[in-house]
Amino acid sequence: MAEKDTAEKILEAHNDVFSDIMNVYLYEGKRLIKEDELEAAGVTSGYVFEDALRAQERDVCKHWKKENVQLALLGIENQSDIDRDMPLRIIGYDGAAYRGQLKVDKNQDGSFHRNHRSRYPVVSVVIYYGQNRWNRPLKLKDVLQVPEGLENFVSDYKMNVMDLRRLSRETVDRFQSDFWFVADYFWQVEHTRDYKPSLNVISHIEEVLNLFRYALRDDRFRIENIVDEGEEVPRNMCEVLDKVENRGIEKGKIEGNAQTLVRLVENCARFSSCTVEAACKMLGCSVQEYNDAKNMIENISG
Repeated sequence: MAEKDTAEKILEAHNDVFSDIMNVYLYEGKRLIKEDELEAAGVTSGYVFEDALRAQERDVCKHWKKENVQLALLGIENQSDIDRDMPLRIIGYDGAAYRGQLKVDKNQDGSFHRNHRSRYPVVSVVIYYGQNRWNRPLKLKDVLQVPEGLENFVSDYKMNVMDLRRLSRETVDRFQSDFWFVADYFWQVEHTRDYKPSLNVISHIEEVLNLFRYALRDDRFRIENIVDEGEEVPRNMCEVLDKVENRGIEKGKIEGNAQTLVRLVENCARFSSCTVEAACKMLGCSVQEYNDAKNMIENISG
């Protein structure tokens, strides 16, 4: 799971992808957040629990600025599994960002004073990749057991969730970055149980492939398994799937040959009441070839 989270974060960290996601979710696809207005922000903050300082780390976080004026702090969190306590985590991330706006400035004489810069909003969006519909709390109050009489005094906090598999087709087609390939894939699989690849050109091919590799748990999407030395990198999902399917056929043939070799050697040894070494000699193969084939089968099944 850690590798999948990293693959998602690497793709989303590109400003064109990050701004695209935010524009679609926050502004229905209007291009209000420009990629050149985004700056990487720190993702680590701390909190105290049981008298110990602990760290919490966001997935992707960026400052949105225009002409050096801070408009907002925007964050993305990725979820593959449903977490009923997610509102608590989000309020922790956002609260730390708000508290950070109170940091003090140093004067020329070495003394400190609280800064008087304008405060800005913090917006977090959870991208949910899971198969089941998100059916857990979206608000802080829905997580808490609030004693009778305190309902009006407990502040609520709403969580923003983009349920990737259940976006409308209209929303999917608002994406203009490489995130469209991700949203399009999950939409097709969810609604048609099939996937027809696009000829649209992918800008960040390796990042997209890595996300598919870990999200689908399919090592054929590993860039080294798709592109041989000297070959051109695929430019679209049609070319990617063509190479993936060919690699699958090649792998299947190799695995089939390995199973055949092992079965022949072991049957020969059993029926001839001889050792594996002797059976290999009778069949005209080496013991090393037999061992390699057997190891391959064990690695596949293991």
